[in-house]
Amino acid sequence: MDGDGWVFVNKDGKRHTGHDISCAVDRRAKESGLKKCSTHEIRRTVSSYLNTVLDRRTVANLLGHLPETNEKYYDYDISSTQDKLSALSKLAKSQNVTDFEA
Repeated sequence: MDGDGWVFVNKDGKRHTGHDISCAVDRRAKESGLKKCSTHEIRRTVSSYLNTVLDRRTVANLLGHLPETNEKYYDYDISSTQDKLSALSKLAKSQNVTDFEA
């Protein structure tokens, strides 16, 4: 197949493989002084951040997944410990329970 329809094509118009893209990501991370990460980790991070501003079905659709697949494999908690403590503290105050602040 020629380059028509492919997002990542080389100078000959042939599609890049997942391995090609992974190698490019690794090379650019190293050049930038960033920790090595996989394209899968990048997809999980993007998915997790998008889930904070878009509904889960839309995020799954953007990544080409079913919502269940996206939630199971591509979504993780990106909130900080302080955010969690703050949320627990607010809940505790509204329920008259012990304060969780450290």
